[in-house]
Amino acid sequence: MVQIETHFKCPVFSMKISGKTTQEDTRSYLSEMSKLIGKNENFGLLFDYPEGNLCRERGVIKLETTWFKHYRREFSKQCFGIAIVTKSFFMANVYHHIVQYLAKRTYGCPVNIFETRSDAQRWLMDLYLTPKQ
Repeated sequence: MVQIETHFKCPVFSMKISGKTTQEDTRSYLSEMSKLIGKNENFGLLFDYPEGNLCRERGVIKLETTWFKHYRREFSKQCFGIAIVTKSFFMANVYHHIVQYLAKRTYGCPVNIFETRSDAQRWLMDLYLTPKQ
């Protein structure tokens, strides 16, 4: 299940993802992402995995990949940062630097992993308020 929130003080699109992510969930959040990109404004993303792991229905990765190929240029220009919140020890501590490096190359914006939602929100707010050089 995917729950979507938008924060108005800082343009952060956040998703709380628990259980298995379905194709329907994926279409829903990709539709919202398309709307964000259509506004031509900067935004940040917060992915919250309270159960600590990522479980996807078959076909979800293909939907995401197809969408991203279409929106890659706009996404890279408009997204000021991606924060991932997870309780997974391995993700937060062992794979942290690998995920950061690969995700930054893929998405074209800073990516960071946090153990708490408040730390993730604070990091995104700092990125939003810091002028780009």
